[in-house]
Amino acid sequence: MASSRNQITKAAGIILLISVSLPAAALLLALQRVAVVSQAIPLDTADIARIEQLLIESAPGNVRNSELRELSLSNQELNLLLRYATELVGADTGINSRIYLPGEILRTEVSVPISNLFRPIWLNVIAEFVSTGDRLQLSSLKLGHIGIPGNLVEALANSVEQRFLGDVPTYMEILALLDSVQ
Repeated sequence: MASSRNQITKAAGIILLISVSLPAAALLLALQRVAVVSQAIPLDTADIARIEQLLIESAPGNVRNSELRELSLSNQELNLLLRYATELVGADTGINSRIYLPGEILRTEVSVPISNLFRPIWLNVIAEFVSTGDRLQLSSLKLGHIGIPGNLVEALANSVEQRFLGDVPTYMEILALLDSVQ
Protein backbone atom coordinates (compact mmCIF):
# COMPACT_ATOMS: atom_id res chain seq x y z
CA MET A 1 0.00 0.00 0.00
CA ALA A 2 2.77 2.41 0.96
CA SER A 3 4.82 1.50 -2.11
CA SER A 4 1.89 2.09 -4.48
CA ARG A 5 1.22 5.46 -2.82
CA ASN A 6 4.92 6.28 -3.20
CA GLN A 7 4.78 5.33 -6.91
CA ILE A 8 1.68 7.47 -7.44
CA THR A 9 3.42 10.40 -5.73
CA LYS A 10 6.49 9.96 -7.95
CA ALA A 11 4.34 9.70 -11.09
CA ALA A 12 2.41 12.83 -10.12
CA GLY A 13 5.70 14.65 -9.51
CA ILE A 14 7.03 13.61 -12.91
CA ILE A 15 3.82 14.70 -14.64
CA LEU A 16 3.94 18.04 -12.82
CA LEU A 17 7.59 18.53 -13.78
CA ILE A 18 6.88 17.76 -17.44
CA SER A 19 3.80 20.01 -17.53
CA VAL A 20 5.83 22.91 -16.12
CA SER A 21 9.08 22.37 -18.03
CA LEU A 22 7.57 21.68 -21.46
CA PRO A 23 5.97 25.14 -21.88
CA ALA A 24 9.14 26.76 -20.49
CA ALA A 25 11.29 24.86 -23.00
CA ALA A 26 8.91 25.81 -25.82
CA LEU A 27 9.11 29.46 -24.78
CA LEU A 28 12.91 29.33 -24.75
CA LEU A 29 12.92 27.80 -28.24
CA ALA A 30 10.57 30.51 -29.48
CA LEU A 31 12.73 33.40 -28.23
CA GLN A 32 15.69 34.58 -30.28
CA ARG A 33 18.55 37.05 -29.84
CA VAL A 34 18.14 38.69 -33.25
CA ALA A 35 15.06 40.26 -34.81
CA VAL A 36 14.06 38.77 -38.17
CA VAL A 37 12.71 42.18 -39.20
CA SER A 38 14.91 45.20 -38.62
CA GLN A 39 13.39 48.48 -37.52
CA ALA A 40 12.04 50.53 -40.41
CA ILE A 41 12.97 54.15 -40.83
CA PRO A 42 10.24 56.62 -39.81
CA LEU A 43 7.85 57.72 -42.52
CA ASP A 44 8.86 60.93 -44.27
CA THR A 45 6.61 63.42 -46.08
CA ALA A 46 7.00 61.60 -49.42
CA ASP A 47 5.90 58.33 -47.79
CA ILE A 48 2.88 59.99 -46.19
CA ALA A 49 1.93 61.61 -49.50
CA ARG A 50 2.13 58.20 -51.22
CA ILE A 51 -0.02 56.64 -48.47
CA GLU A 52 -2.64 59.37 -48.91
CA GLN A 53 -2.62 58.75 -52.66
CA LEU A 54 -3.04 54.99 -52.15
CA LEU A 55 -5.94 55.50 -49.76
CA ILE A 56 -7.68 57.95 -52.09
CA GLU A 57 -7.19 55.68 -55.12
CA SER A 58 -8.55 52.66 -53.27
CA ALA A 59 -11.55 54.44 -51.72
CA PRO A 60 -14.75 52.71 -52.85
CA GLY A 61 -16.41 55.88 -54.17
CA ASN A 62 -19.89 55.19 -55.55
CA VAL A 63 -19.57 51.43 -55.65
CA ARG A 64 -22.69 49.66 -54.42
CA ASN A 65 -22.40 46.78 -51.95
CA SER A 66 -23.20 44.19 -54.63
CA GLU A 67 -20.51 45.42 -57.01
CA LEU A 68 -16.97 44.12 -57.01
CA ARG A 69 -13.97 46.38 -57.07
CA GLU A 70 -10.44 45.24 -57.76
CA LEU A 71 -7.55 46.65 -55.79
CA SER A 72 -3.98 45.93 -56.79
CA LEU A 73 -1.05 46.82 -54.55
CA SER A 74 2.62 46.04 -54.98
CA ASN A 75 4.75 44.47 -52.27
CA GLN A 76 6.35 47.88 -51.63
CA GLU A 77 2.94 49.55 -51.29
CA LEU A 78 1.73 46.86 -48.88
CA ASN A 79 4.80 47.34 -46.71
CA LEU A 80 4.34 51.11 -46.81
CA LEU A 81 0.75 50.73 -45.57
CA LEU A 82 1.97 48.25 -42.95
CA ARG A 83 4.57 50.74 -41.68
CA TYR A 84 1.83 53.39 -41.51
CA ALA A 85 -0.44 51.04 -39.54
CA THR A 86 2.45 50.23 -37.18
CA GLU A 87 3.02 53.92 -36.53
CA LEU A 88 -0.70 54.43 -35.92
CA VAL A 89 -0.76 51.60 -33.39
CA GLY A 90 2.35 52.92 -31.71
CA ALA A 91 5.88 53.07 -33.05
CA ASP A 92 7.19 53.02 -29.49
CA THR A 93 6.19 49.35 -29.11
CA GLY A 94 9.29 48.30 -31.04
CA ILE A 95 7.30 45.81 -33.11
CA ASN A 96 8.72 45.45 -36.62
CA SER A 97 6.90 43.78 -39.50
CA ARG A 98 7.01 43.22 -43.25
CA ILE A 99 5.09 41.41 -45.98
CA TYR A 100 6.40 39.37 -48.93
CA LEU A 101 4.45 38.15 -51.91
CA PRO A 102 6.52 35.33 -53.42
CA GLY A 103 4.23 33.89 -56.08
CA GLU A 104 0.86 32.74 -54.76
CA ILE A 105 1.97 32.99 -51.11
CA LEU A 106 1.58 35.86 -48.66
CA ARG A 107 4.42 35.74 -46.12
CA THR A 108 4.36 37.97 -43.05
CA GLU A 109 7.22 38.41 -40.63
CA VAL A 110 6.88 40.13 -37.26
CA SER A 111 9.56 40.75 -34.63
CA VAL A 112 8.31 41.59 -31.13
CA PRO A 113 10.80 42.79 -28.50
CA ILE A 114 10.49 40.76 -25.30
CA SER A 115 13.37 42.06 -23.20
CA ASN A 116 16.30 44.40 -23.53
CA LEU A 117 17.87 43.90 -20.09
CA PHE A 118 21.24 42.26 -20.77
CA ARG A 119 20.89 41.58 -24.47
CA PRO A 120 17.90 41.96 -26.76
CA ILE A 121 15.46 39.06 -26.87
CA TRP A 122 12.86 38.81 -29.62
CA LEU A 123 9.84 36.72 -30.46
CA ASN A 124 9.95 36.29 -34.22
CA VAL A 125 6.71 35.21 -35.86
CA ILE A 126 6.64 34.06 -39.48
CA ALA A 127 3.31 33.16 -41.08
CA GLU A 128 2.54 32.04 -44.61
CA PHE A 129 -0.89 32.21 -46.20
CA VAL A 130 -2.13 30.67 -49.44
CA SER A 131 -5.12 31.77 -51.46
CA THR A 132 -7.99 29.29 -51.37
CA GLY A 133 -10.64 30.68 -53.65
CA ASP A 134 -11.69 34.01 -52.19
CA ARG A 135 -9.98 33.61 -48.79
CA LEU A 136 -6.49 33.44 -47.36
CA GLN A 137 -5.71 30.21 -45.52
CA LEU A 138 -2.89 29.99 -42.97
CA SER A 139 -0.50 27.33 -44.26
CA SER A 140 2.38 27.61 -41.78
CA LEU A 141 3.35 29.46 -38.63
CA LYS A 142 6.70 29.65 -36.88
CA LEU A 143 7.32 31.11 -33.44
CA GLY A 144 11.09 31.46 -33.33
CA HIS A 145 12.43 27.97 -34.01
CA ILE A 146 9.10 26.24 -33.36
CA GLY A 147 6.92 25.34 -36.33
CA ILE A 148 3.20 25.14 -35.58
CA PRO A 149 0.84 23.37 -38.02
CA GLY A 150 -1.55 25.78 -39.75
CA ASN A 151 -4.65 23.70 -38.99
CA LEU A 152 -3.86 23.81 -35.24
CA VAL A 153 -3.50 27.60 -35.38
CA GLU A 154 -6.77 27.90 -37.32
CA ALA A 155 -8.59 25.83 -34.69
CA LEU A 156 -7.13 27.92 -31.84
CA ALA A 157 -7.93 31.18 -33.66
CA ASN A 158 -11.53 30.09 -34.21
CA SER A 159 -11.85 29.14 -30.55
CA VAL A 160 -10.44 32.49 -29.37
CA GLU A 161 -12.63 34.36 -31.85
CA GLN A 162 -15.79 32.63 -30.66
CA ARG A 163 -14.99 32.95 -26.98
CA PHE A 164 -13.60 36.48 -26.72
CA LEU A 165 -14.48 38.42 -29.87
CA GLY A 166 -17.95 37.16 -30.74
CA ASP A 167 -19.66 39.91 -28.75
CA VAL A 168 -17.40 42.81 -29.77
CA PRO A 169 -19.41 45.04 -32.18
CA THR A 170 -16.35 46.62 -33.82
CA TYR A 171 -14.85 43.22 -34.54
CA MET A 172 -18.13 42.00 -36.02
CA GLU A 173 -18.29 45.09 -38.27
CA ILE A 174 -14.74 44.47 -39.49
CA LEU A 175 -15.63 40.85 -40.25
CA ALA A 176 -18.68 41.97 -42.22
CA LEU A 177 -16.50 44.34 -44.25
CA LEU A 178 -13.93 41.60 -44.88
CA ASP A 179 -16.66 39.21 -46.01
CA SER A 180 -17.77 41.76 -48.60
CA VAL A 181 -14.25 41.86 -50.06
CA GLN A 182 -13.24 39.19 -52.56
